[in-house]
Amino acid sequence: MARGTNLRYLVEGTVRCTTPLHVGGLGGDPDADLQLARDGRHRYYVPGTSLAGALRSWAHHRATPDVVDALFGFQREKRDDGAASRLVIEDAPIENATPEIREGVGIDRVTGAAAEHILYDRAVLPVGTGFPLRLVFEAERTDDPAAALLADIIDALRGGWIALGAGVTRGYGRIRLEDLTIRRENLATRDGMIAALLGEADEVELDDLRAGATWRPEPAPRLRFVVEMRSDGPVMVRSGTDGLAVDAMPLVTTIDGKTTLVLSGSSVKGALRSTAERIVRTIMGSGAKAGLSTSFADQIDLPLVKNLFGAPARRATGKRDEDRLGRGALSVLDTHAKWRVDTEQWRKIEQAEDAVACRDAAVRAGLEELHVAYHVSVDRWTGGAVAGRLFSGIEPLDTEWEPLVLELDLARLGWPEDDDTPRRAIALLALTLHELSCGRLPLGFAVNRGMGGVVVNRIRVEGWGLDGTPFEAFDGLVAEGGFRTIPDPILDEVSDSWLEWCDPATRQEAAHE
Repeated sequence: MARGTNLRYLVEGTVRCTTPLHVGGLGGDPDADLQLARDGRHRYYVPGTSLAGALRSWAHHRATPDVVDALFGFQREKRDDGAASRLVIEDAPIENATPEIREGVGIDRVTGAAAEHILYDRAVLPVGTGFPLRLVFEAERTDDPAAALLADIIDALRGGWIALGAGVTRGYGRIRLEDLTIRRENLATRDGMIAALLGEADEVELDDLRAGATWRPEPAPRLRFVVEMRSDGPVMVRSGTDGLAVDAMPLVTTIDGKTTLVLSGSSVKGALRSTAERIVRTIMGSGAKAGLSTSFADQIDLPLVKNLFGAPARRATGKRDEDRLGRGALSVLDTHAKWRVDTEQWRKIEQAEDAVACRDAAVRAGLEELHVAYHVSVDRWTGGAVAGRLFSGIEPLDTEWEPLVLELDLARLGWPEDDDTPRRAIALLALTLHELSCGRLPLGFAVNRGMGGVVVNRIRVEGWGLDGTPFEAFDGLVAEGGFRTIPDPILDEVSDSWLEWCDPATRQEAAHE
């Protein structure tokens, strides 16, 4: 039996990427292993299925299952009943986009080199890329609970809370909805049907969709750590492409038509993870998996670390849900240098014919902090340069960086059913950031050669969606002095839970998980 459709809502707007975006597909790009999706006209696009998955994932944590099913449709396993989605999400073509190439690598914990099969290039759309959003929702009445859920999703899009595509914990896929319009067509009356055919639908406000709210949105409990820092010496992530005269170029990105340096979220996250692993292995002692396994998946399989940073999803063994962990709870966003330069000026730096011309081009662009350095490996017998081991590179000195932003999704750590894991994960993250604050955690390229030093000026801790929870002390908190200014009750709870986890008995249990 067909369902009734008395009202139809047309939601339109422009989605703007606030971080790089990767929605994978078969794009035919020979420069990237992980390519962007293209449509039949060879345009980059965001498939409606990708948007639907991201929106439904958000809704899953906000509303009851029956309301989510009413909006997105459902099909029961081993049963014949089900319903199609009442929300139609159209494909979104992307015009005039110029993708960037980002490198990804997994580091073998034994050799320190790239792990086998985990070295790849990823094509991403840069910050500022826009694409149209068009949603069509069919409702039977004005007080439809599914309409209220749609309003909550639209609010999340406008607030930048929904991530799209791949690599979202590496800083990709943050989007924000702009220029929102909502129109309502009344298909239950003759006049309303004629108006709909003539394109004369009534424009309504977002609150009009909330008339049927019979449920209270679940909070989205998050902590945000904002690290204000500057470089102490040369700090950069190496680009996958070389300059004309200079071999090692820093990774750059385009923001509002200008070029700037970027510390990629994947690079920073890797450095943080390495330090977190060292802390956990130190605590677990000889009972830990010491990283001697040849399997990369086994090397990174450490308790708490995999909860924070993620681990490859594995087949469920029936013992516990952690066997299928997958994505971690911590997201690290890209960090950019505070300066911006015209793209044409940066192109002159890249295409300079020699190192002197490269330095002159940097000075003319106002980038005094860019220096050309030379590196060489010396042959221990001849005392000359080893063949193929003499290279040059641009090294940015004393760069002022925008704040480093880390976001921790407490729900993904098991909250509210599990209180201990979030507390212990917060403690581990605090110890990791303490290493960064003390200057013992360099970031970026060539950290074993004296590069990557940063000075942390301040760490702010901010919280959302924590009212009425064990972490209520974080809600709305801005801890200007970092973890030391967190209220004592929550700090004591985090410390006690961490010390309990460090107990030898607990340590042995974790080692045999």
